[in-house]
Amino acid sequence: MESLKMEHTPGAASISLKLKDIERQQEKLLNKKDKYQSKFESRENKVKIYTNERDKIADKFIGRYDEKLKPMEEKLERLQTCKNEMDAAIAGTKAKHNRLGEHLATLEEKKRKLEEAYRKAGMSERKIKKDEAVKTFEEIIAGGRDGMRKEMEALEWQKTKINEKIAKGDRKANPYRDKREKFVRVKEGRPIEMGVETRTRGETFKGEEEMKTHTRRERPESQTEESEEAGNETEQAKEGEETFEAKYLLDEWNAYLTPKAVGYIKDVKDFMQTTRLYIFSEVKSAEFKNILEKYYKARKVLMNKYALEANVDAFFKKIKNKK
Repeated sequence: MESLKMEHTPGAASISLKLKDIERQQEKLLNKKDKYQSKFESRENKVKIYTNERDKIADKFIGRYDEKLKPMEEKLERLQTCKNEMDAAIAGTKAKHNRLGEHLATLEEKKRKLEEAYRKAGMSERKIKKDEAVKTFEEIIAGGRDGMRKEMEALEWQKTKINEKIAKGDRKANPYRDKREKFVRVKEGRPIEMGVETRTRGETFKGEEEMKTHTRRERPESQTEESEEAGNETEQAKEGEETFEAKYLLDEWNAYLTPKAVGYIKDVKDFMQTTRLYIFSEVKSAEFKNILEKYYKARKVLMNKYALEANVDAFFKKIKNKK
């Protein structure tokens, strides 16, 4: 406008009046905008106040259900540890039974050869059955198989009882978990961010609306893990694979790992008791791998399954070369 006036441009005064009119309209619109923004901010503050009050109530109920769940979850965790220990015992017992089964198979072969020799000598089947040596073989074989069956049945029965207690504990805890999660989901409903630009005049409202959403916490492993069939847990040892004494393997395994390594077994007595192995129990590599995996799980030693398998394979190559 100053430039137009200096150049004596026709209509400069008229343009100046129009600009003044536009400025007045702009001022009216800004005043109107402030009124609407005040209403919006007032409503936004009310929503945030309501949200914070709602969250306080939800937190109160969540805390109550956490208190009720705490002893239940601790009991379930103890039961899961017992179940893992039972899995380790089953794995160790199966390794012992595998060796006993091999021994009984050898006795059966000897019995068969003895009976065959008697037949060639002309002895009747009746006399063969009554022969003291044959009867002794049969008693040892039958007794060994019966003992293995009873021992495994006892372990499986104990594991079944533990699984039943876990299932019962889960059923008892689930209603409280459901109610707790209901209030967690209530808190997940946050106010919508409208993205309205903050006005330049005055201070913006600073409320308490800064809470993060709560997600359902992870359950202990005892509540999510399904019961496994014991028959599928033990890896089958390869035919003709070399066996080693359990104590020797454990000592060599610790020497292979070094005391600071993950998986180093400090309490050898606890390992033997948990896995039900004897010092002189003979174990194959696949069985040792399975026993270690179950024992680590029982003692909550975090070791990747594939890393464990690779370590055990490398370990057995080393001790075979050593021998």
